[in-house]
Amino acid sequence: MKGTKKIQVATGTSRSRYAELKQMLEERRREMHDEVKGKMRGVREDHPKTRTTSYRGVYVESAQLRGEFYDVSGLRGGGS
Repeated sequence: MKGTKKIQVATGTSRSRYAELKQMLEERRREMHDEVKGKMRGVREDHPKTRTTSYRGVYVESAQLRGEFYDVSGLRGGGS
C-alpha cells in the first residue's frame, strides 16, 4: 500500500510538470508566430510602408536621440 501512494504522487507530479511544459511551449510558439508574422508583413509589396523597429542601447532611454536618428535617416515617423 505504501508503494502505491508513492507511484500516485510521482504520476501526479509528472502530469503537472507535463502541463506546465506544454503551456510554456505553447506560449513560445505564439511568440515565434507573432515574430514571423511581423517579419512577413509587406514582403510581397514593392515599396512596403510598415517598418518594425527595436531600440537598443542609448536609443531606449533617449527620445531625442531617436528623433535625431529618424531625421538624419529620412525615416521620420517613429522618433518619439
